[in-house]
Amino acid sequence: MAVQRGEETMKKKKRIVTIILWLAALAVLFIWSSPEQKVDRFVAKYAEVLEESLGTDLSGGYPGGLGIQYYNCWGEDSGHPIGEFCFGPSLLHGRQYYGCYYSPDDEPRGFQSVEVTLVPDGENCWTWRAEGDNRGMTKKIQDRWYYFEAWL
Repeated sequence: MAVQRGEETMKKKKRIVTIILWLAALAVLFIWSSPEQKVDRFVAKYAEVLEESLGTDLSGGYPGGLGIQYYNCWGEDSGHPIGEFCFGPSLLHGRQYYGCYYSPDDEPRGFQSVEVTLVPDGENCWTWRAEGDNRGMTKKIQDRWYYFEAWL
């Protein structure tokens, strides 16, 4: 009888350990696939090629592909153009757009280079608010490259 209880206890412990390992693996997968991590990997892999292609005035154009939803140049009239790479709405939060942008003059900007007041929020990070519940943040990844999130 004691041997049987010991076996049951061992089976329960093995199940608990298995569940914990699965949860840990899911957590790692979630972190690895977070929007910010995805964008960081994109910039690390393609920044040099994209900077060459776009040029300092963004007139060179985007070579296409690379797994992004769209690319657009914004803010040419403001004197601070950016080349924005949008990966699309977040799967977890449908109204949250995220991606990165190339800023030739290394100035942080709002989503689509809209004129907003950027409020410092930690080191190399800024938040902004606009009409209604529109808001966002931008964070410096490396020289001339910024991560963004926008909730519209």
